[in-house]
Amino acid sequence: MQSARRLCLLIAILAVLSVGWGTQASHADTFYVATYGDDANAGTEKSPFQTILKGVRTLTAGDTLTVKEGTYTDSLLDVIPSGTSQSQPVTVQAAPGETVVIQATTMTNGIVHFGDGRQYIIFEGFTLDGNNLAAFVVSIGDASSITVRHCEIKNSRNSGMLVFGHSHEFSNLDVHDNGDDSFDHGLYITSSQTRVESSSFHNHRGYGIHAFGGEGDDNIFDSNLIHDNTTGGIVVANGERNTVSNNTIWNNGNGLLLISPGSTVDNNTIFDNFGTSRDRGIGIVILGSDEGVEITHNTIFGNADGAIFGVTSATVRDNSFDNE
Repeated sequence: MQSARRLCLLIAILAVLSVGWGTQASHADTFYVATYGDDANAGTEKSPFQTILKGVRTLTAGDTLTVKEGTYTDSLLDVIPSGTSQSQPVTVQAAPGETVVIQATTMTNGIVHFGDGRQYIIFEGFTLDGNNLAAFVVSIGDASSITVRHCEIKNSRNSGMLVFGHSHEFSNLDVHDNGDDSFDHGLYITSSQTRVESSSFHNHRGYGIHAFGGEGDDNIFDSNLIHDNTTGGIVVANGERNTVSNNTIWNNGNGLLLISPGSTVDNNTIFDNFGTSRDRGIGIVILGSDEGVEITHNTIFGNADGAIFGVTSATVRDNSFDNE
C-alpha cells in the first residue's frame, strides 16, 4: 500500500514538472517597433517602441520583434540576443507586407553584426542600405545558426555580406551594388555547413559569391541567380565537399571558379560570361585538385573562352556543352 502511494506521488510530481517544462518551452512574446512609437512604451502593437535598438534589447529566446513600415537608422552591432535552439530562436522581422528600411547615416563597420558566440537568430524582411557608408551591410563573426532571409542588401563600401562561423542559412536575398573594386563581392563567405539558396547576387566589381579561406567545407549554393559581376559569378575555394547546384550564372567575367576537392557541381546553367583582362570567360574553371569532384547535368554555352577548363580527375558526365 505504501509503495502504491509513493508511486502515485511520484507520478503527480512528474506531471507538475512536465507542465512547467511545457510552459517554459512555449514561451514567446511579440514586441513591436514603429516610427511613431516611443521607447518608453511597453512595446505592444498599440504602444510600440520607436527604435529597433530598444526592441532587440527587450528580447529573450523565443521572442519576436516586428518592425513596422518606415526608415530606421539603428546600428545593430552585437545587440540581438541569442535563441536557445532551432525551436526557440530570437526573430527580428519586418512587418509582413510592409517596406522597412534600415539605412546607415554615418561611417560605420556595418548595419547588423552577429558575433560573440551568438546563435539561433532569424533576421528577415528588411531593406538594408549601406548608403556607401557601411563597410559591410551584414557581417557574421563568431556565431552559428544565423538565418537571414527575404532581405535586400545594397550599397556597402566593401562586400555586401561578410560571413564567418558555421551552420547559417541565407535565402531569398537580393544582394547588389556593393563595393567599388574587384576585392568587393556580394557575399564573402568563410564559413562551413552553410546554405545559400534562392537568392540574387548582381552588379559587383568582384564576384557575386566569393567562398574562400578557412574551413569552407560542406556548404550548399543552390538555386541562385548570379549575374553582371565584373570578375566572376561564383568562386568556391579552399574547402571540401561543397555543392553548387541549380544556379543560373550569366554575364560575369567567368562563371564558376572551383578549388574544392570532393565537391558536386550539378544542374547549373552557365552562359554568356565574357572574360576580363585578367581572367578568361569560361563557364567552369577548375584550379588545384579536383579529386572526387562530380560535374553533372550542367548546361554551359556562349561563354567567351569555352565551357570548361582544368579537369584532371573529376567525373564529368551528362552535361550539355556548346563545344561538343
